[in-house]
Amino acid sequence: MKLALCFPAVSIDPEWFSNCLMPFLMYCSQKGIELEMTVNGKKGNMSIVRECMVAGGMEQINDFSITAPWNGKRDYDYMFWVDSDVYFSPADFERLLAHDKDIVSGVYAMMHGYNENKELLISMSAADLTNNLYGADAHGMQKALWFGFGFCLIKRGVFEKIERPWFPTEKRIMAGKPGVSGEDICFCLKAGEAGFDLWVDCSLRLPHKKEIFVFLPPEAT
Repeated sequence: MKLALCFPAVSIDPEWFSNCLMPFLMYCSQKGIELEMTVNGKKGNMSIVRECMVAGGMEQINDFSITAPWNGKRDYDYMFWVDSDVYFSPADFERLLAHDKDIVSGVYAMMHGYNENKELLISMSAADLTNNLYGADAHGMQKALWFGFGFCLIKRGVFEKIERPWFPTEKRIMAGKPGVSGEDICFCLKAGEAGFDLWVDCSLRLPHKKEIFVFLPPEAT
């Protein structure tokens, strides 16, 4: 298997590096997975960062003759997007792989886990606002309209069938309300419009170290 590991962070937590990235790199080596990393080189708007990473660089970002990742010059079977504040193991990756879906994600919780009522706190970007993917009762595989790109696996052929830009930010109606969709949500919506199903393994819950905001489900706000 040929895996494109897409890593948009510009900084790496040493704990994440030693506990997540290094074991994953060793796992890939042991399993004979051909791994090629795409790493973000500088801070910037994530819409531009992600587009540059897949298009092949800043010079290619506005070249819309490029309609395939890396202009078709990189051979890959899957694209694996992971953030450096989402803690995962090789077993978590294998679980996504085993689902054999075009687009699949896990659910990543806030690092502290639970609120005072022992209810699981989930980053809003990691769950579909229109489905109950937040609570402790959500298990197994469920379809979603969108999710964040903190931990997701995408088969070859998905990006190739979506019109560029792959990662715009757009004004959209979401959950019945107007708003500006982030680049990862826009990708998911464009994938859905292109005919792809998006899946979330609600039983795969990953620690998320970012603790700047705590988002509650819409009915709780």
